[in-house]
Amino acid sequence: WARPPEPDVAGYNAERREDGGGYGQGNKHLVHPPVFRDTTAEAGRRYFYRVMAVDFAGNASAPSEEAQVETR
Repeated sequence: WARPPEPDVAGYNAERREDGGGYGQGNKHLVHPPVFRDTTAEAGRRYFYRVMAVDFAGNASAPSEEAQVETR
C-alpha cells in the first residue's frame, strides 16, 4: 500500500478475515514500512485484508479498501 502524506504516521495495523468471518488483528505491533507478511496464512484458503494508518497519539485512520488473496 502507499504511505499517507501525513508526517505523524507511527505505523500501520493490518487486519485479516476469511470468507464469512469478521476482521481480526493481523499484526501484534505496528508495521514499518508499509509491508505486511501474513505468516499464519494456510494454503488453499481465501483471505481478505485491510490496513489502517496509526499516528503517534494512537489514532487510527479509516480502513483501506479490502484486498483479497487466495493462497496456494
